[in-house]
Amino acid sequence: MGAPPPGGPPEGRKGRRGFLRSRQVAWFGACVMALLATAIMFLLSDFEVGVMAAVGGGISLVLTIGLMVVGKAKILHAIVAVLIGGGFGAVGGALMYLATHPEVHLDNQFDDAVAIYVDGDKVTTLRGGAHETIRVYKGKHEFGYSSTDDDEPGDTVKANVSMGGDHLYNPGKSACYWLSVAVYGEADAGDMEWGPQPIKEFYEFETVDNWFADNPEWVTVNEDSDGTTQTSIQRPNGCMEFNKCKMSVRDKLQRCLAKAAKKKDDDAWIEAAQGCTKAAAAKCDPNAEQPKATPSKKKKKKKPKSGF
Repeated sequence: MGAPPPGGPPEGRKGRRGFLRSRQVAWFGACVMALLATAIMFLLSDFEVGVMAAVGGGISLVLTIGLMVVGKAKILHAIVAVLIGGGFGAVGGALMYLATHPEVHLDNQFDDAVAIYVDGDKVTTLRGGAHETIRVYKGKHEFGYSSTDDDEPGDTVKANVSMGGDHLYNPGKSACYWLSVAVYGEADAGDMEWGPQPIKEFYEFETVDNWFADNPEWVTVNEDSDGTTQTSIQRPNGCMEFNKCKMSVRDKLQRCLAKAAKKKDDDAWIEAAQGCTKAAAAKCDPNAEQPKATPSKKKKKKKPKSGF
């Protein structure tokens, strides 16, 4: 046999080997396409989770096929890469849905069931004394509630649902809350707010680990960590026992308890808190104003009379 021609392969064979001939490179490229598809889904995130997963998988599939063709990947490598790209793209679309649709906790502490609305659309019915969570697309919304006999909200509140925040809708201000912070090990709670919260219809907290439950007595942390913190939202009995009183009494009670909670001495805190509840009891007439699950109806604007 003759020796190979000097200067390498004959003219015309250069460039036949693509840059995705290695399976590792091909599969890495598929993962990159899935990440790109996930980023694109951020701009198309106002859909249901199933739609976002399907669209994300489809976009990633198309991008991966295009990459395999341009990169001249081997057939077997390309098939596996397409499966990886489509699957990871679908997972990325679903994860993007979770990121762009934060949870909003609903808490109905009326005796009766209420219907919950978001932007005028009924999303769920919540029985009295119950709570549940829904997912709402990030951004500004209008939350409202009504009795189950009505088909539109009577009272509403405008709120912003932000990515990464913990949100709570308290229809009709039917409940009051206490934010508890637990420190484990040598961790520093820093400026984390705790104690009685103002009575509002909508809350956004930086972080809540335990909803309507106590913080755990102990947690597991890494050996290199100095410790950690956890927060919980609770309905304190000291305030909830006054939920049949006028709102002015409840507001004053929460402000009084918040002031008392700043006392560093436990005995002083207990004494001040008892003073707050005694003052509220003296002002409270539970028969004077009973909070109801039926909100006030919105007044409809009258249309101007025609001049014809």
